[in-house]
Amino acid sequence: MQGNLVFICYFKSNWFMVILLHKAILGQHGVIGFLRVLSLTSLALNKGAPDNKGSEYIIGYMENVGFGGSSPLNPELYVTTMRTTTVNVRVKAPLYTRFTIDESFTVTAGVIKKLTFDSDIRVTGDVLTNKGIWVIADDEIVIYGVSPETYSNDAFLGLPTDVMGKEYYVVTWWPPEFQCELMVVGINDSTTVNVRLSDALGSSTVTYNGVNYVKGDTITITLNRYQTLQLTSDGDLTGTYITSDKIWQQKTKVDSGTSSDHLVEQWPPVFAYGKRFVTVPIPERTTGDKFKFVASENDTHVTITGNSYSDSFTLSEPGSHAEKDIPSGTNYYCYVQSDKPILVAQFCKSQASKSEKADPMMAFIPPIEQYTADYTFATPQYSGSGSYTNYFMFIVKDAQKSGLRVDGSAFPGSTVYTPVPGTDLVAGFIQVSDGTHTIRHTSPISVFGGYLYGTANYESYGFPTGTRVAPINAPCSTSTTEIGDGLDNDCDGLIDEELCPDGNVDGNWTDWTAWACTVTCSISGSLEHGTISRTRTCTNPPPQYDGQQCVGISNETQTTCSTSAACQETTTEAVTTTTESTTTEVTTTESITELETTTESTTEPETTTTVDTTTESATTADSSTSLDTTEVMAEFWWSNTPILAGIIGAGVLAATCMSISLAVGLRKKWNIKSKKVEPKEAFRHDFD
Repeated sequence: MQGNLVFICYFKSNWFMVILLHKAILGQHGVIGFLRVLSLTSLALNKGAPDNKGSEYIIGYMENVGFGGSSPLNPELYVTTMRTTTVNVRVKAPLYTRFTIDESFTVTAGVIKKLTFDSDIRVTGDVLTNKGIWVIADDEIVIYGVSPETYSNDAFLGLPTDVMGKEYYVVTWWPPEFQCELMVVGINDSTTVNVRLSDALGSSTVTYNGVNYVKGDTITITLNRYQTLQLTSDGDLTGTYITSDKIWQQKTKVDSGTSSDHLVEQWPPVFAYGKRFVTVPIPERTTGDKFKFVASENDTHVTITGNSYSDSFTLSEPGSHAEKDIPSGTNYYCYVQSDKPILVAQFCKSQASKSEKADPMMAFIPPIEQYTADYTFATPQYSGSGSYTNYFMFIVKDAQKSGLRVDGSAFPGSTVYTPVPGTDLVAGFIQVSDGTHTIRHTSPISVFGGYLYGTANYESYGFPTGTRVAPINAPCSTSTTEIGDGLDNDCDGLIDEELCPDGNVDGNWTDWTAWACTVTCSISGSLEHGTISRTRTCTNPPPQYDGQQCVGISNETQTTCSTSAACQETTTEAVTTTTESTTTEVTTTESITELETTTESTTEPETTTTVDTTTESATTADSSTSLDTTEVMAEFWWSNTPILAGIIGAGVLAATCMSISLAVGLRKKWNIKSKKVEPKEAFRHDFD
């Protein structure tokens, strides 16, 4: 495990992602948690700033149990892009053989592709399988994974392989109904992964390959590319130290309530941890929310400030964590500060009554330092009948709130912007419909935070709609700023926002062309039919820097049209001959006004013959013409030889004589008769 934490492409080192899944039912058993680890050695195809947008992902789906033993539902994958050009995507499970998973498609801005996989792709039990799913594209895309079962669902924001790191900490909820599980997915052959179990495991154990491991132990796992392995325990895995970046949780009881749900999230690497956060209460809830805070360094001090809630505490060592219960309501928008980088997770509580439909969900909270300027996302589909009620939760500077746009329109006038104590920020939420949405600011250098939350009867989901994953918690060296690099170039602890020189440039249509018939003449002389149409293009200006595509159609068609007018063809040809042995240039102009040729049995349409004296060849547009290419070559050469001889002069007389002899030989061999060239025949030569 050697190499730099950030510049993956320059080092031969293994990188990983972690998934942890967690599931429980109120007051009964434990939690099931699943962890997936992904490793790779290169930056792959990703471009642009380090964030959730990328061109290569490897994901996996954990076990999920539906309500009352219902039939399993299929896992889902949503793929979209902010690019205004077409992006080619391929999704494949290279080692999985029970069913074929290999699909290619295209996406563009505003278009969402939903894929479903057979439920067998989920990993169950303590088993080594080949169920890693690879997503590759030729430009940046955004992906969201959803693992629905009846009354049991959650979603996660996919992070691409170019933002993987080497250090991760796990967050799970405890106590659960089932047990915790770590699922590890390898990306490179012979990949070694080390999992150090935290003290939160208590007296529980993790069993792998017949050996029981307790808190403080390290499990070493060797995987090949796309292999998946699950480890199980009935203890809490929070604070477990692992080189990975994704956490999944399966059904979990979160505080009082009668419901359970599938919880899943993909965590950022330690190098992307921050020190400043804002917590936003789950919309339309009255039960409050749970939060976990995980340290990455010794002696970390954390302060929470709200209008009606405040707290401070110390996390003693890396992996240690604190759990806090923050009430719901406008007085409980809070500002979180730490003196050393931490990881923050939010948990929605179980449904307590039918009047407040919800279910547990888990989402990681990106630090303020990792906010970005736009988000594209899609809402998942509810496993039951009907739809989720979807909310976009946001944090933005008070002075910049008026610039927020949802799908190009200003936020509703009824939107409530709640001040965040101790900051110049405001926060709130708006309701969004089912489908794909883009949230952005009118200023490309105005960043804001965004989360998506959905609720239905006994079911919820939640995830950040996007995040930067810049290495703000890593050794920094000053670097030259490049537009849109998304890096802390001046090492001030903040990402320098230079998205583009003039902001996002939206596309605009050109004027329509004049109405015109698609046919203008008849080749055969009979009636030719077409349509009257006009066109326009999205180039006034074209969309740039992830700007919006033009809305509308580029082609309009009205009625049919027809014509029987014969097509006419006229060609003017200029032929230039240059001698390399003298500075004199000879120009020959051929005006081809008419060429009629006849065979003994067939009369052909007009043809055009092009002559190039540099190659001493002639071509004819119709191979059936009676004037064949050999006759044209000989006639042209014979006509020009005296002129060429005079130009070249006595110094090259021998070569000229050879040329004349060759022409005479050709003339005799092909038995070509001399004839006067009339102006309306194939060629008319005018020499200066």
